[in-house]
Amino acid sequence: MLKIAVVNDSMMAAESLRRVVDSVADYQLAWVAYDGREALQKCRQLCPDIILMDLIMPEMDGVAATRAICAEFQCAILVVTASAHREAALEACHFLIDWLKTKAPFWKLEETVKGEGKWVEARASDDTAADRWTKPGPQKAAE
Repeated sequence: MLKIAVVNDSMMAAESLRRVVDSVADYQLAWVAYDGREALQKCRQLCPDIILMDLIMPEMDGVAATRAICAEFQCAILVVTASAHREAALEACHFLIDWLKTKAPFWKLEETVKGEGKWVEARASDDTAADRWTKPGPQKAAE
């Protein structure tokens, strides 16, 4: 059974997502949180397999919550948001790309002319870019 958590400050959106999760026999609702800080606390009690994360929320937004949760736990986070602010969605994409380039071993396979494949390792610049999400300091993505 797949444990799924919902993080959304809109009660209507959270309820809609809860109903979708409840409608699938192989899914179990782990918990619902209404901001990122609450989600982090709930992860410390029960880390789900997947989190459905909103981006724009009070207290701690979805980008900051995703950073904090990924720094402590290994669970998938799927951004499920509706926003007039595309900057928040793009910042989430920056985080995901930085994470994939440093933490996902399957990120990039280069093929030679002979058809042989070689996995590309993360570069120092990839590690530096990824550090901005887990190290203290400014949390804004580099332009």
